[in-house]
Amino acid sequence: MKRLLIFSHYNCHDQLSGYVLHWLRELQPLFANVIFVSNSKLNEEARNQVAGFAHQTLVRENTGFDFGAWKEAMSVAGWDVLATYDSVTLMNDSCFGPLFPLCDVYRRMENQDIDFWGITRHPYYRPGQMLRTKPIPEHIQSFFMVYNSNVIASPAFGEFWERVKEHTTKRVLVQRYETDLTRHLAKAGFKYTAELEHLETPSSEPNLSIFHPDLLIKNRSPFLKIKSFFYTEHPAYLKKIIAEKSDYDGSLIDAHFNHNLPPNQSVNITDNKLWVNSSFRPHREGAQHVAIHFHVYYLEVFLRHLAALQQSNCAFDLFITTDTEEKKAKIATLFDPGATSPALKEVFVFENIGRDVLPWMNISEKLAGYNVVGHFHTKKSATTKEWIGALWMDEMVDTLIRPMNEIIDAFEQEKDLGVVIPDVPVFFKRTSVVPGWNNTKDTAMSLWNAMSLKKKLSFDNLHSSIMPYGTMFWYRPEAIEPLLNLDLSAEDFPGEPMPGGGTLAHAIESLPVFVAWGQGYTYKVAIHPDYVLSGFDTSAMVRLAEIQDLLFRSPTWRIGRLFTWLPGKIRDLLLRENQNGEA
Repeated sequence: MKRLLIFSHYNCHDQLSGYVLHWLRELQPLFANVIFVSNSKLNEEARNQVAGFAHQTLVRENTGFDFGAWKEAMSVAGWDVLATYDSVTLMNDSCFGPLFPLCDVYRRMENQDIDFWGITRHPYYRPGQMLRTKPIPEHIQSFFMVYNSNVIASPAFGEFWERVKEHTTKRVLVQRYETDLTRHLAKAGFKYTAELEHLETPSSEPNLSIFHPDLLIKNRSPFLKIKSFFYTEHPAYLKKIIAEKSDYDGSLIDAHFNHNLPPNQSVNITDNKLWVNSSFRPHREGAQHVAIHFHVYYLEVFLRHLAALQQSNCAFDLFITTDTEEKKAKIATLFDPGATSPALKEVFVFENIGRDVLPWMNISEKLAGYNVVGHFHTKKSATTKEWIGALWMDEMVDTLIRPMNEIIDAFEQEKDLGVVIPDVPVFFKRTSVVPGWNNTKDTAMSLWNAMSLKKKLSFDNLHSSIMPYGTMFWYRPEAIEPLLNLDLSAEDFPGEPMPGGGTLAHAIESLPVFVAWGQGYTYKVAIHPDYVLSGFDTSAMVRLAEIQDLLFRSPTWRIGRLFTWLPGKIRDLLLRENQNGEA
């Protein structure tokens, strides 16, 4: 069989995901000719990668979505040339795959007495009256459609593509083209079917490809809609059955979501956990060139950290910042001259402005030449109970310092890893829903816009931040370089005592993971088993259920008193939980 494939691609960040190249690699043997048409501004490197699998590459403006891309590709190829193929396959990049061999599908379908076919068929469906939308006609879903030569040469096929316009809204395109193409050709007398025609479609959710991906996988569908991960209640289970039923490389799924979705969205789909333990492993020869910056305000806290640093069995250069010459002199006495573990490179003194953040940014040029850098400080929770800060420090030591060799190894093995942050501290897990932006979203957005990063980010949809609580984490300097290069000075930061939230320092704390993502890097959350709590300890849903019970059963309930009565009830409930946790 002489087959032609026209593959439509689009990426909102103008990137070429690995799963797309995997598709092209697997599809190439099936086709005599492959035309790759992209609605994104692919760079030269990406075009060269595509050229290894496609005979022709077209890069165009993002107009008309996939139907616009297919139309232009067919026009460039020429209708007389299209007629020389036994079949033409129109496909887009909205699916992962192939989960199962596509050659088997072609073999089965090409032996049937049909004129065009696809993988799934959307049945006729009339939405509820409340939606006020038109009925959806039966149609072959457009992520994969195959047309035999008699269809390609027919007037009906040409007439359809002549009326395809470059609409700017996906909904209009689906209504006018995707759902109408099948009906148009069937009216012209052509027969069609779908590979998974036999599957029963639940009437309430007729779109199998999006709402029932597990059913498709179990029936050996080569295609898995990317969008289905947004609608499934348990993405990890979906990846589990992919691993059990097929040989598909699941890392392609995580890589696509990590690089294309903002971290607060991809966290629900990808596995970004880095399990660590507190045992000190021997230093590996030839490991990364490592530096650690420590801002020392509380000397007594630093002594606890220093003991862990000296036991680390890892070679690194230590840079220290502090706020007085007296502290600098005391710090110098803690290190033997010529010691290499750790090797104290330099101690800097800065005014006590910007806490640990501004001193770190001030010496960032000295850290830029290292492969991996750790940023730490001597945190105390001066405005809360002493045990809260002590527990937090224990978590940081056990999660980020003692297992530093494991973390450094992760950077060595994963070249696109940009940041490793600690998990949400136990105190926050036990006492409240995970905090959001802490009144810093507007400031964080201003900083983001000032950095002119490679990717766009809508802060309107960011209700929470994936961030290193306490601003302690490991990073690859180039991954967050735009953040460190911001033109900030002491005048930009508030003086002491600094508020507990809403400041420039807190905004910077919220950004490293997002900046790394904007630079094309991923992140991981270091998790230590000693600080993992059960769902009974952390369930926000239990607290919310209690709050709702208080809210709707209280005899004092009045709509007008909602904003005065409810906050007090929530505060009382959380305080009672804190007291129970301390008992």
